Amino acid sequence: MEDHPQKNQPPHHPSQIALNIAYNGVTKTLDHVEMHAQVQSVLARALALFNVTDRPHAQGLFREDGTEVPVNQSVQDAALLDGQLLYLRARTPQGGAHC
Repeated sequence: MEDHPQKNQPPHHPSQIALNIAYNGVTKTLDHVEMHAQVQSVLARALALFNVTDRPHAQGLFREDGTEVPVNQSVQDAALLDGQLLYLRARTPQGGAHC
C-alpha cells in the first residue's frame, strides 16, 4: 500500500509570513511573522522596527484601502498575506475623553 501524504489534505498554509511595513515614506520588511501571533504583537514589532517612541499607543497598522487591522485578532484571522504592505500610522481619534 502506497502512502500519499499530500492527498486529501488542505492546501499548505505557511506558519510564518513576511509583512512590508511603511512608515513616514520608508518601507521595511518584518520577517518571521507567525500566523497565530496576535496583530498587537506585530504592531509592537513594527513600532520597534522603526524606533517609534512618540505616542506608540496611538499608532495602528492599516491596509492599503485605509482600513485598520484589528489588534485583537491573530494574523491569520485578520487575513494578512505574505508580502502584504501595511502602513504604520496614527489612529484617528474615536471621540470620547481627551488624553
